[in-house]
Amino acid sequence: MNLNQILARVLRAGRLPARVESHRRQQAKDIINEALHEILSYSNEWAFMYKTFECYSIADVQNYALPLTCESIVNAKYDGTGLELFYPGKASRYTHLTSPLSATLTHLTESPYSISGYVYPTWGLSEIVGVQTAFDSNVVGRFFKSEMDGEIYRVGEFTDANHIVLSQEYGGKHQAGRVKVIGSTDNEKKIVYGNVHTTNFAEWMIGKYIQIEGNGSTIFTIEAVDEDRQRLTIDAASNTGEDLIFSIQDNYEIDPPGAMILTILAAPPEDDKVISVDYYQSHPPLTSPFDVPLLPFNYHWVLVAAALEMWLTENPVEGVTPDFYRARKERGIAQLMGHEDALWDAMHQSAEPDTVRLDGSDIIG
Repeated sequence: MNLNQILARVLRAGRLPARVESHRRQQAKDIINEALHEILSYSNEWAFMYKTFECYSIADVQNYALPLTCESIVNAKYDGTGLELFYPGKASRYTHLTSPLSATLTHLTESPYSISGYVYPTWGLSEIVGVQTAFDSNVVGRFFKSEMDGEIYRVGEFTDANHIVLSQEYGGKHQAGRVKVIGSTDNEKKIVYGNVHTTNFAEWMIGKYIQIEGNGSTIFTIEAVDEDRQRLTIDAASNTGEDLIFSIQDNYEIDPPGAMILTILAAPPEDDKVISVDYYQSHPPLTSPFDVPLLPFNYHWVLVAAALEMWLTENPVEGVTPDFYRARKERGIAQLMGHEDALWDAMHQSAEPDTVRLDGSDIIG
């Protein structure tokens, strides 16, 4: 079950329309991520959270960014040979080692990249458009984080100094939906009409730039915001039109604080040697409607139950109680912890529910 299907269930249970794009979907997404965090907090030894990261060496380069979800390192290899790892605070005791078989792990406290310009990330698209940015090929494989969204994305492609492509769709806040622009003359300021279900225009956006694609990608300044009716006043005339994609000016970081860096004490002398790291990860946030939780597929219903419990607790619906879903969630977590069979869909009450065997080796209790 992917996030889109989970959201549909959550939205139906909350008596909300399933086909929404922005603030209601954002609320559901936040609740799903919160429910996922609660489930995973029951143990820090889930086998499905162990991953392997691989990258290729670059001659004379020592530092390699590991996935931001990396919590701890189990093993590391350089072109098939084990790396002896030294953690911060201990590295100074091994300064005499010059072999590529030694390495340190550090967490960044600030971004090592000098950031210029700003970006226009658009919900549902993977391309990031920059203005006065200075992207280069070195950002590929690095982490991208926008200020308004706060989620972490990996950069998949470099296009040019003002364009990069993320490895997944941008699912950020305040960037969803489409708009229409109307006005009577080219000389008057125009009104940008959003939708109470699909946009998140707020007063803090006053003074920010807005880019309206389909309007020649023209950039305007937001002068006023009507939050109740979801309307913006922009500072100059714009072509009119409907179903136009918009995005809001945003600050960003590359390799933001918190990224874990593997430093090989003697830099690899050649290109394209495999660096392989086995690690235990924290669960990345679900950002796109098609992100899939790392929970074993047979246990996705536990996440659905936990999300529905949270949803109904925060959004009471007459005649619907969260207790039913709370009981299912707790039962599912107990099964996960005890290596038991997974009920295929414990949300449906039946006398003889189907069962699917989950191999005990998939879970470490």
